[in-house]
Amino acid sequence: MDGSIRFAGVANGFGRIVASEYRKGVTPLLTLQESEMSVVASVIRQEMRKVHEAKLGKTLYAVAAYEKVKRATIPMTKGSVLMVSFDILADHESIILHKLLPFLKAHQLLEADITPYRPLMVSEKVPQGSAQADRGSSKSRRP
Repeated sequence: MDGSIRFAGVANGFGRIVASEYRKGVTPLLTLQESEMSVVASVIRQEMRKVHEAKLGKTLYAVAAYEKVKRATIPMTKGSVLMVSFDILADHESIILHKLLPFLKAHQLLEADITPYRPLMVSEKVPQGSAQADRGSSKSRRP
């Protein structure tokens, strides 16, 4: 789907990896046991985010940036999550918003409604009271 994706895996609601694949030629940074522990932690964090979803809306994705890699957790249907790791210089937001989320939505694997979501460009101003005011306000102030 994109050459900067290092790894993609689907985990069930218990944190068990049910499908996964590394990009050809990629050397995993974590052992299998470390990967399994990391996925369990990601699933727990995703469940913790649900506490605020009644007020904030459903989680679209969460990203962590490390020195060597970026990792995203994308909630799917039936409590599953898509775990994706990217090369450190990847434009992860563009890949998630324009490739991964639409793919998941097209295959009815996404619970969140991504239709109204669109990232703001740095130069755009957010109209007061708009649906994007909360989502994009910090982006619109970035230098």
